[in-house]
Amino acid sequence: KTLFSVSFVDNLHGWACGDESTWLSTTNGGETWEAHRIEVSQVGLSGETSLAVPDIIYYSINFQDQNEGWMVGEYGNIRHTSDGGKTWDAQHESLLDALVEKGGSKDVMTMGAFFRVNFIDKEHGLAVGAGGAVAETDNSGKTWRWIAREGDKADVPGLHLYNVVA
Repeated sequence: KTLFSVSFVDNLHGWACGDESTWLSTTNGGETWEAHRIEVSQVGLSGETSLAVPDIIYYSINFQDQNEGWMVGEYGNIRHTSDGGKTWDAQHESLLDALVEKGGSKDVMTMGAFFRVNFIDKEHGLAVGAGGAVAETDNSGKTWRWIAREGDKADVPGLHLYNVVA
């Protein structure tokens, strides 16, 4: 398996994410890692597309402390944990709702990948990705808002954004 991102909150506690819906955790500074698989979120998946999305590639993981963390990846997936990774909630539904409000469909296949997520504190975060996509939250990801998306603004080029520094 390929890993794309690692996040440590101290010398002992770290998480990593990668392909095939895989994420790892360590509590001993990386001496040993425990592998996990996150179930594919059903948010924005129709019956026809659920077979096309068997495993998500997660490109970025960001933890604020030993409990609070976010992971982003293909099809606009944004996942959140408040218990160190025992459970992961899907947080990208508000972005799909915004697409519907603009006349689009509530289908994750219309969203590009997010390549990086970064939070400056537990409330304020940014996710960036394919086609110049930039989304922000100011409530720990309960809702996300598009700042930019390919085709939305003439001054935003359709470039892929691979990093964000907050």
